[in-house]
Amino acid sequence: MNRRWLPAAAAVGLLAIVAPVTLPGSRVWLITLENTMHAAVFALVALALSNHFNRWAVLGIAAALAAATELLQVPGPRTASLSDFWLDLAGAGVALGAVHARGTPRLPSLTLLLVSAVLILTPITTTALAYRDRHANPALVAGFDRPWSLVLTSATAEKARSRLPEQWSGNDSSWALLLRFPVADYPRVNFLEPAADWRPYRSLVLDVVNPETFEVPLTVMLRDDRPDNAPGVFDHARTVRVPPSTRSRFELDIGQVGRTNAENPLRLSRMRRLTLYLDHPGQPTRLYLVSARLE
Repeated sequence: MNRRWLPAAAAVGLLAIVAPVTLPGSRVWLITLENTMHAAVFALVALALSNHFNRWAVLGIAAALAAATELLQVPGPRTASLSDFWLDLAGAGVALGAVHARGTPRLPSLTLLLVSAVLILTPITTTALAYRDRHANPALVAGFDRPWSLVLTSATAEKARSRLPEQWSGNDSSWALLLRFPVADYPRVNFLEPAADWRPYRSLVLDVVNPETFEVPLTVMLRDDRPDNAPGVFDHARTVRVPPSTRSRFELDIGQVGRTNAENPLRLSRMRRLTLYLDHPGQPTRLYLVSARLE
């Protein structure tokens, strides 16, 4: 191999090693850090390839590699993500923009550098803001007034931050989480990394709107920091029935829910997740979650 190609080959090899790696732990900030690390690797790949191709050819190669690395994750523990694809491509864009910023014309390179930097910094910034809000108000498990409110969530249901329809909006908030549950096995939404210690609180209060014309049985599941496959983990749940075309307030006794399995009581000092799900819905179902808070 021509020695001029060694840096490019080494960079692509590094990408092949790093792409499937998952950092230990499941915290959102670790996932954000992991994705940002991939952007840095793509920057190295772009720098190495820039010695052999023009900037647009390098971007094309980087896009192909980014798509390939995402698709290769499908069989493994990671999942393919369009946002990760753009983040990888942004890493290449930052490198190419910096390399060519002193050339002529400068505007395309500076634009590429600026847009790519914004793409990389956005998930880091929104994650930091989400943690800041969680620290400032630990009793609020889920609220949607901020644009970054969905950072600490994951879902198999379709989720979107949405304006609450006027007939159900109050003075407290006009924003809610719109959930569209498909016909599937236990479609759900997870609220991640709430305040770990729930012992100072008595109740979990849900503010929910059901816009459908039928009653919706919504199951509320609480989990501590034991592994998902630990005995009894799935038993700490309660189902509430949300009436049709109404806004409802449900107050769940945390201690009562936590004792639904006497052999494995919920460890309220080490909480990890709140999950809302439907048990095999027979038809697509919408719900608005206005808030979930501890009282």
